[in-house]
Amino acid sequence: KQSVWGVEFESQFKPVRPLTLGLSMTFLNPKYDDFGNSAFGLLTGTRPSDIPGFSGTVSADYTHDMANDDRILFHVDFHHESKVQVIEGLPAFAVTNPTTGVVNFQPALDIAKQFTREVNEMNASLTYAMSNGLELTVWARNLTNDRYINTIFDSPAQAGSVSAYTNQPRTWGGSVRFRF
Repeated sequence: KQSVWGVEFESQFKPVRPLTLGLSMTFLNPKYDDFGNSAFGLLTGTRPSDIPGFSGTVSADYTHDMANDDRILFHVDFHHESKVQVIEGLPAFAVTNPTTGVVNFQPALDIAKQFTREVNEMNASLTYAMSNGLELTVWARNLTNDRYINTIFDSPAQAGSVSAYTNQPRTWGGSVRFRF
């Protein structure tokens, strides 16, 4: 059993006609209410991994209408997630007593504690939208080039090692769309 207590807020503001500001925030307090048979023994009362206590996004969208009915659209957003442990434990690091057969899960839990992440990413785009439906966009994701581990796991066939998947680095690109 797991429970999560939380509060979420989301809002948009239009201080002037072409500008829209956005703000969203989430506060979460998760815990395992009953998890006595996990892969790492008793986890009842502990905080599940990979659930940030706070996450928030601020954004701005600006639309400039041109005389020929074309539009220029600018978007920017910044997203933050508080520091969180990526995984509860790494099963391959549990130690079994050869005499008694009793498994000590503490090393698996302790090693996993060093793998944390905090997210701070900024994205932006600039679009030229023509009145005929054609849109040309240049965009950038993760402008801050924030690097973190998305997930981690025991490496297959390599005892004592771990593997991980990271987030995407700073990425640039363009898009062409036609709306009809």
